[in-house]
Amino acid sequence: MEAHMEINIVNLKAFSHIGVFEEEKNNGQEFFITINCKLDDSYSYNSDDLDKTVNYGRVCNLVIDYMENAKCDLIETACEDIASMILQTYEVIKEITVEIHKPNAPVDAEFGDIYASCNKKWEIVYLSLGSNMGERDNYINDAIKELKLQDKIRNVKASSLYTTKPYGKEDQDNFRNCVCELECFYTPIELLDICQEIESKNGRIREEEWGPRTLDVDIILFGNRIINTPELTVPHIDMQFREFVLEPLCEISKGAYHPVLHKRAIELYNDLLKLD
Repeated sequence: MEAHMEINIVNLKAFSHIGVFEEEKNNGQEFFITINCKLDDSYSYNSDDLDKTVNYGRVCNLVIDYMENAKCDLIETACEDIASMILQTYEVIKEITVEIHKPNAPVDAEFGDIYASCNKKWEIVYLSLGSNMGERDNYINDAIKELKLQDKIRNVKASSLYTTKPYGKEDQDNFRNCVCELECFYTPIELLDICQEIESKNGRIREEEWGPRTLDVDIILFGNRIINTPELTVPHIDMQFREFVLEPLCEISKGAYHPVLHKRAIELYNDLLKLD
């Protein structure tokens, strides 16, 4: 049976001025924070080395310092901030849950507890990048550099660049395409905003559907999530019919999983080749 290491900090006491009401901001109150950290597979059970795990004493100090200096009104915001801070501090943590309990909340009723809870984790995401205008390779390479600069993205890995025929609207120049694998703990919409900002920085103008573009950055898979909103569809629509997506995807991760079709990338690619 595979073992999974977790580290828990339970009911860490911290004083803070977090609150909506002036009395809370002025006088402050005690809060109790519980943190659950799930460690990833890079953790070695035999190392007995503090530098290779989570120093929970340091985590306690980080959280207490944050709470004492917090400028936010809501414990929900504090949960998000603390989870992000700890994930970014310790690469070995793959998932974190933070609870902030507010036992003296100014509520005109009897209650056992009031708390906010936040869960964040590093998720594996696949992006498809393409360009068929100007310095195509430069646009794509610049986009990859921008992705690596983002606070909540790590371990960016890119496939080779492929020259491909246009898809959907064929009377235009050939594309250069690649796929990037990365880990992030942005929300899907936050990552979409980042992708579109990178497109805009590289001169992308959305004038014609399927038309020529300096840069296209599409989310094709986001963990095992299935998303259908007006802004975003994941897995990316029709990715199973797009060789310019599947070939580079298989180069870096044959096992990438399509949660709707319940197939791995290599299976989808082989299915597509059979259609040809």
